[in-house]
Amino acid sequence: MLQMRSIKFFIAVIGVLLVCSGCSSRRDGSPEVAKVTGSVTLDGTPVTDAIVRFETIASGLQANGMTDDEGTFRMMYKRGIPGAPVGEHYVTISSGEGEKVPAIYSEREKSGLTAVVTAKGPNHFQFDLKASASP
Repeated sequence: MLQMRSIKFFIAVIGVLLVCSGCSSRRDGSPEVAKVTGSVTLDGTPVTDAIVRFETIASGLQANGMTDDEGTFRMMYKRGIPGAPVGEHYVTISSGEGEKVPAIYSEREKSGLTAVVTAKGPNHFQFDLKASASP
């Protein structure tokens, strides 16, 4: 009788551990990351060499990407980890030389850009910026 109780207890403990192991997205505590791609245009023209930044609204985690000659980008969470954390993000887009992108899009509070990254995707975002945008 005592042995049967021990077996039932052991099975119950294993069951609880299996259920709880699914409570966190990753064992090491890092966020769940999903592949993210997209494109940036300014009044319909592809924007090259722009920095695209996703920042999670809940925790402030960031992912970055840079547009290519066709205005497309792929996000990187950390070196060697493509994508962005799953969740809702503020989005900012800025450019260096020549400032092709209006400054308003580089400010999180003013850009008006957001994106929701989902675990299942697809996470392809198109940002059509307007040259006439002002703060």
